[in-house]
Amino acid sequence: MKRNFLLLGIMFLQVILSPTLGSTDNTFEITSPIAKSYVEYVDYAPMTFSAFGDVTTTLQYVGGPGNPSDFAGFPAGSIALIERGTITFHDKVLNAQNAAGALGVVIYNNVSGYFQGTLMFPDTTIPSISTSDAVGLELLTFAGPVTIHLRIDTPIRDTTAVPEPTTMLLLGSGLLGLAGYGRRKFFKK
Repeated sequence: MKRNFLLLGIMFLQVILSPTLGSTDNTFEITSPIAKSYVEYVDYAPMTFSAFGDVTTTLQYVGGPGNPSDFAGFPAGSIALIERGTITFHDKVLNAQNAAGALGVVIYNNVSGYFQGTLMFPDTTIPSISTSDAVGLELLTFAGPVTIHLRIDTPIRDTTAVPEPTTMLLLGSGLLGLAGYGRRKFFKK
C-alpha cells in the first residue's frame, strides 16, 4: 500500500514539474535579413494554450490592437506582430487566424519588460508567443521584410491556475505516501 502511494506521488510530481524540467523544442528566431535566435523564458514565451506549429514566413506588423478591422490588407500566410493591450490575447490570436489567415502570432509587451501570456482556451490552430517590448521594437526596426521561424511543440501548461479539488487530493495523497515512505526508511536505520 505504501509503495503504491510512493509510485503515485512520484508520477504526479513528474507530471506537475515536467514543464519546468529538461530541454524544450520551441523556437523563435529571425532567419532573414540577419540570423538571430531568441531565448525561451528570457526573450519570449509560448502562450499558454498555444497551438502547436512549425512556421517559417515573413513577419507582418498589425497596426492596431488586433481587432478584425486591423487586419485589412494583411498578407495571408504571414506571422502577425501585435502590440499587447486593449483586447485579450485570445481575441488577438483568433482574429489573426480567422480574419487574416495568419500562420502565427507574436504579441509584444506595451510596457517595459517581458511577460508570459495565456490564451485561456485551447481553441486556436496557430502557434503564438509573447515577448518583451525590446524584442517587439527590435523587430519593427528592420527596413525590409523579416523572415521568422516560429515553432511550438512543447506543451505549455498554465502554472498559475488553481488546481481542481481532485488534483489537490491526488497531490496530497502522493506527498503523504512519499513522507510515509521516507519516514519508514529513516526509522529502519
